[in-house]
Amino acid sequence: INLKKSSNVELRYLELTDHSSCIYNSPDKSKQCNRDSYPRGPQADYGISAADSKNVLLKDIAIHGLSIGAVKAGRLTDWTLNGVVLRGNGFVGWDGDIGAGKSSNSGIIKFIDSKIEFSGCGERYPSGEIYGCYSQSQGGYGDGLGTHKTGGTWIFENVEISHTTSDGLDLLYHDGNGKVIIKRSRFEGNAGNDVK
Repeated sequence: INLKKSSNVELRYLELTDHSSCIYNSPDKSKQCNRDSYPRGPQADYGISAADSKNVLLKDIAIHGLSIGAVKAGRLTDWTLNGVVLRGNGFVGWDGDIGAGKSSNSGIIKFIDSKIEFSGCGERYPSGEIYGCYSQSQGGYGDGLGTHKTGGTWIFENVEISHTTSDGLDLLYHDGNGKVIIKRSRFEGNAGNDVK
């Protein structure tokens, strides 16, 4: 779903996945997606992409089993995710890096009653079994949520971020224009920092 240059959008009650078990850039060639010859196959890279987007609500949405990531988004203003699950996406859960110097967010970015888990792992289709996890030392990434330099007030309330192959929540590059607020949330089993 392309939300580039969108505003005042609500997406509800969706499941975004593909019919492939392949994993982007897996160190195991047998698990890699075909990117060289047509037909390339049933894999999808991302569930949602967005830039220059404001006042968006994602509610009761599951994005899982995609070859690269669930969401690739930057330059957002006032986004809310409520009841969203990002699970078993091959490279990253939420990728907030859409380019150096042009990825910063503003306003309030809010995650409520949501989960990000098994980022950096594949998901077998159709069983949903998690498999093929790989780390940065093997050419992967694996953050649950990571950004480039960003501002904005990020709020995490009743959120679980777990079992990623790198950092769970990586807001290391927050520039101080806004806050990071975490309430009643759980971070566990991440191979890097749970919260950075």
